[in-house]
Parts: sequence; C-alpha cells; structure tokens
Amino acid sequence: MKTSLKYFFGLILLVLTIIGLYNFFVKNNSKNSNALKPIYIPAISLKTMDDQMFPLNTKTNKYKFLFFFDSNCDHCQTEASLLQKHLAEFKEANLIFISSENLRNIRIFADDYHLKNQPNITLCQIDP
Repeated sequence: MKTSLKYFFGLILLVLTIIGLYNFFVKNNSKNSNALKPIYIPAISLKTMDDQMFPLNTKTNKYKFLFFFDSNCDHCQTEASLLQKHLAEFKEANLIFISSENLRNIRIFADDYHLKNQPNITLCQIDP
C-alpha cells in the first residue's frame, strides 16, 4: 500500500512538472515571437534643429531607433560617441535623437558628437 502511494504521488509530481515546463516554454516562445512584430508609434510631432516639425509616425521601410538623451548625461555622451564610430552599421536604420532641452543645446550636442548632417540621423526637441 505504501509503495503504491509513493508511485502515485511520484507520478502526480512528474505530471505537474511536465505541465509546468510545457507552460513555461509555450509562454517564452510567444514572448519571443512578439519581439519581432513591429511597434506602431503614436502620432507625435517633434521639432528638428532647423525648427521644422518632424512627424514621428511616418511610415518608412527602415527601422527607427529612438534615443532619448540629455546633453549633460555621461551615459548619453558615451552612447553618442560609440554610435558615431559605428555609424556605418546603422545605415539601414533611422536614428532619431530626442531631447527636452532647448534647440541650442541639441545643436551643440550634435556638433560635439558629429551627428549633424548624417542622412539617417535626426535630432529633435520634444515638449517636456
């Protein structure tokens, strides 16, 4: 009798483990497949360094990478420096730098990190 109960509970534990593992892998696979779906950007207009409006949700065939930055942020400065060095690797993407700072600071940041006049880079101001 005791041996039968051990086998019964062992079998129940095995079944519960298999069900748990199955659910874990099914949920992880669905999360990974969602990561490949495009994300639609809401209609937000930004102001470019030329004081022109830039609609963020314009459809293009290129990926859009949004960088929210502050010109005084050490991490932002490091990222901009690295990006400038590897700009050729991003030629098939649109890189959009967004800051709530005034346009003067954004222009200085663009000049300092050679991001100005790059065909696939846009620096913009957003209303905080």
